[in-house]
Amino acid sequence: MKCFKHPKLDAVGVCKECGEGICTKCAVEIGKKLYCKDDADKVFGEKKAQAAPAVTTVTVTPAVTKAPQKNASAMKNSVLGQSSAAWILCIIGLVGAFPPICFGLGLILGYSALTKATDNLDVFSQRDVIVCGIGALANLALLGVWAFQMVDLISAFS
Repeated sequence: MKCFKHPKLDAVGVCKECGEGICTKCAVEIGKKLYCKDDADKVFGEKKAQAAPAVTTVTVTPAVTKAPQKNASAMKNSVLGQSSAAWILCIIGLVGAFPPICFGLGLILGYSALTKATDNLDVFSQRDVIVCGIGALANLALLGVWAFQMVDLISAFS
């Protein structure tokens, strides 16, 4: 799409008022909405559009932005910590200390870590997602095995 006033320039957006394509020279942002300069003056008044601190020219930013490094690092540590806790609960359950509780909590933590990792693929590597997924599946499988053993044990006494 090209700017309606500058046909050689690409449009960065559409005016909220008139619906025409506008370039960076014509675009005015007011309250996170784009207007052409003419409509900004008409709708908000020439003095208000020029004097208001909220009125700025548009800067083009990429549609997909990555999480800030500090937040991404904290999120990654949190998710991998959840995944590690799921694996530890899996091992504790295998040793015999409260298997259903350990496997159940491990399944919840592993699944939570897996969903957070898959929702943020820009932060997590494929290896991280696989580790979280295997942790959740291991706990699910062990919980199933434990339940099957309990049903078998109960049916043996019947």
